[in-house]
Amino acid sequence: MKLKKTEVFELKKSTEEIKDAIIAIVAMLNKSRKGSLCFGVTNKGKIIGQKITKRTLTSIDNAIKKGIKPRIVPHIRETYFGNKSCIQLEFAGSEAPYKAFGQTYIRVNHENLKTTPANVKSIFEQQRENCECEE
Repeated sequence: MKLKKTEVFELKKSTEEIKDAIIAIVAMLNKSRKGSLCFGVTNKGKIIGQKITKRTLTSIDNAIKKGIKPRIVPHIRETYFGNKSCIQLEFAGSEAPYKAFGQTYIRVNHENLKTTPANVKSIFEQQRENCECEE
């Protein structure tokens, strides 16, 4: 089984990549208002697993609280792919633009690109104008 990155799904080899994970979360929130991220999977989608303790989960939560503004509350859980334990994060937010370490990012395909808050707001305004939703 292999997993694949998308505009709303990111892969990280381990929690040592927490800074890059936070940037990816912000980029997905700014583009799609939601997303998911999995620790324990290589960039190419190979499942290698992740050692998980209560401290690991708390550390991820604290890093997200510290690194992302405005604040989000992700759902963090242990999940299994075969016999390999991984960490799955699911998140959503509607208070864009979000910032990671003071910088805004936006997701394009599976890349996280630096942008400005004004660029992100412009994208949301365009999406709102193109929406045929009832208000």
